[in-house]
Amino acid sequence: MIPSNEAIALTPRAVPGPFESPRIAVRFPLVDPSVVDLGALVAVLGDRVANADGDEALVDVVSYAHVPRGPGLLLVGADVHYAVTDGPAASVARIQRRPWALSPRQRLLEAVDRTRALAEHISADPRSPAGFALRTDELEIGIHDRLHAPPNPETFARAAPFVEAVLSERYASVVVTPAGVDGGPFTVRVVIRA
Repeated sequence: MIPSNEAIALTPRAVPGPFESPRIAVRFPLVDPSVVDLGALVAVLGDRVANADGDEALVDVVSYAHVPRGPGLLLVGADVHYAVTDGPAASVARIQRRPWALSPRQRLLEAVDRTRALAEHISADPRSPAGFALRTDELEIGIHDRLHAPPNPETFARAAPFVEAVLSERYASVVVTPAGVDGGPFTVRVVIRA
């Protein structure tokens, strides 16, 4: 016997929060985009691969400098990629590709910290272009997972308070605004005020 519609009890399933996804991306713009020399950074990032601590399993550096609007240099890892781009929107980004066993709060803080650490490593290397430094007044956070974070206002309404609360642990004041582009992943811009 087939039950009637009234007999079927539908249990609403909880929608996972945007930061339940492991695919968090963090991007910091550079202070002076004109200083980026991707050719000089290949050796610096290659040394990072050779001397990487085992927790990120970095395996190679790939140049996409010939690809228009491409990632520039990609520091490839088993679970994570880093990208260094040049041009007017020069930046350093970290893109988590596979799950990691941390809480959403820890994932976000770890992604921010590791992105900053790579940029500090690059700027400290004498082979790097002079003046290579991250801006400290803004960053972008994206979630490359349309299941957990469709790029819409509802996701922003759920994600913005979380981002603000977590990053307020590190910075005195943060303002979170939408930053995604049509067809792209969910992204927010975070302005850090002193």
